[in-house]
Amino acid sequence: MRKIALLFILFSQFCLAQDWVKTIIPGVGTIDFPEDAEIYDQDGTLVYKVENDDAYYFLTIVQIDERYASEIENNLDEYYAGNLEGVENATGGKVTFKENLIIDGKKAMDARISGVVNPELPSLLFKRFVYKQPFNISAEFMPKKTDELVFTELKDTFFNSLALEVRPEEASLSVEDLQPEQQAFKKGYAIGYVIGRIAFFVFFFVILGLIVFFVVRALRPKTKPQVKPKSTKKIIPTKIICANCGKDNSPEAKYCSQCGFALPKA
Repeated sequence: MRKIALLFILFSQFCLAQDWVKTIIPGVGTIDFPEDAEIYDQDGTLVYKVENDDAYYFLTIVQIDERYASEIENNLDEYYAGNLEGVENATGGKVTFKENLIIDGKKAMDARISGVVNPELPSLLFKRFVYKQPFNISAEFMPKKTDELVFTELKDTFFNSLALEVRPEEASLSVEDLQPEQQAFKKGYAIGYVIGRIAFFVFFFVILGLIVFFVVRALRPKTKPQVKPKSTKKIIPTKIICANCGKDNSPEAKYCSQCGFALPKA
């Protein structure tokens, strides 16, 4: 029964994982948001934004002149350092943590910026950014919650869902060009989501039925099979021997017919 319960938990997690919305970014890759993202162009920067009760989620795509591609790729550490210094100056915060990582073969960086000076936004900013020619891709997470365990899980889910495309794509930052592909992807996702939910609930009720069956079976009191006593027939003697003289007497006789001695009851 433990194996069945474990299988049920794993399957339910797989089905419910579709609660996050996978968002396609043409020429870049995909990333998951907790809900449909608002998409807009801000002075040549393509911005994806989601705000809910937990946090702000941003993804910004900046197209860089391809004449600088070789210089940037050969000096990524300096490029990322300049990026962080620009973030500090723009937000008024301070980088308190940073580390390098690899995303689909591309060198990237994670950073934590504390003390963001903006009364309308949280004071804590997390960034994951990577250069994928010709784009600078930056995922940003600003938690509203103060429970670090809660917002760390949300941040990691958001950041770790960023996947870069390895096939060449035509570079485009046009919101209009993005919409048809985005809508087609959403329709396919919606169909997959519905199918996943149906499969989940069918599997749920099957597993629930099995669990109930085994629980009832385990709780049912065990009764030993009743053993019927063997029937014994009373043996009636055909004659009674007198203990005094040895004479054979009938079973009904009370006294010996020869010596008158009292006979035992048959």
